[in-house]
Amino acid sequence: MLEIFEMLRNCIRKSLIDIKSEINFTKDELKLLSSTILALQPVKAAVEQLCCEDVNLFISDITLKFMIDVLTSQKTVLSIELKEALLDRIKDRRTIYSDVLQYLHNPFPEESSGEDYGVFNKTS
Repeated sequence: MLEIFEMLRNCIRKSLIDIKSEINFTKDELKLLSSTILALQPVKAAVEQLCCEDVNLFISDITLKFMIDVLTSQKTVLSIELKEALLDRIKDRRTIYSDVLQYLHNPFPEESSGEDYGVFNKTS
């Protein structure tokens, strides 16, 4: 819905001018809208992947790690807050079985690259 509004924002602005509406969007509001869309895109992709029928625990861990990596690379206030909230929630709900499965797929985690955010691959 926000993406559609973003695509149509010029048309909406012109329409608001045509009907002489007092509603005006500032540059800050449009920038906030763009950063919100940018921060929610990896979350949307992760949710779509996690809702597939053939998803298992290993794929879900990879999906969540990818989502966190993308949010980390964005470096906006919203993406940082969203990343921290998601990491807290993942830490609360993650079990030791996820780590065991990760270890079975990659028995040498020191060779893997990337950040684990204190959540992924905690056991060895």
